[in-house]
Amino acid sequence: MNLVGVLALQGDWRTHGEALDAARIPWKPVRVARDLEACRGLVIPGGESTTLLRLLEPTLTSTIERFIETGQPVLATCAGLIIAARDVSPVQRSFGWINIGVRRNGWGRHLDSFVDRNRAFIRAPRIVDAAGVEVLDTVRGEPALVRQGAVLGATFHPELTQDVSVYQLAFGAFL
Repeated sequence: MNLVGVLALQGDWRTHGEALDAARIPWKPVRVARDLEACRGLVIPGGESTTLLRLLEPTLTSTIERFIETGQPVLATCAGLIIAARDVSPVQRSFGWINIGVRRNGWGRHLDSFVDRNRAFIRAPRIVDAAGVEVLDTVRGEPALVRQGAVLGATFHPELTQDVSVYQLAFGAFL
């Protein structure tokens, strides 16, 4: 069975699982490197990016990097997109798995959260440099969903709506 792993270190990873269920995509939580072995895709969810960076131990990080290098599909949302970006402002460590620059909390604080065209933006990052990546969707004229190779990055939280099209886009062709 082809499974999509959902990085289950922090954040609302269970809601991603519910969205994958709704899209009829089998999934499992990923907490350690060996959990990723049976997976054909990976969701790196939102949460708090600096906390996520602290919780990602080196073995799991290198396993994810190899997973990406082999062309397995990855969906990185909100904080997941931040850690996957090439450049982050304010400056923090990131992995450069997708060639974009982002600004943390670019759409404002929690009180500034909004929904636009069925896209939930909660303390969402803003993509400030998308040169070299494919822009698949915009919000208010700015990139909100981008792809580079098999890595799909969303500034929003697709798991908080009934729309499963982002999961189908990310994983449908691979499973």
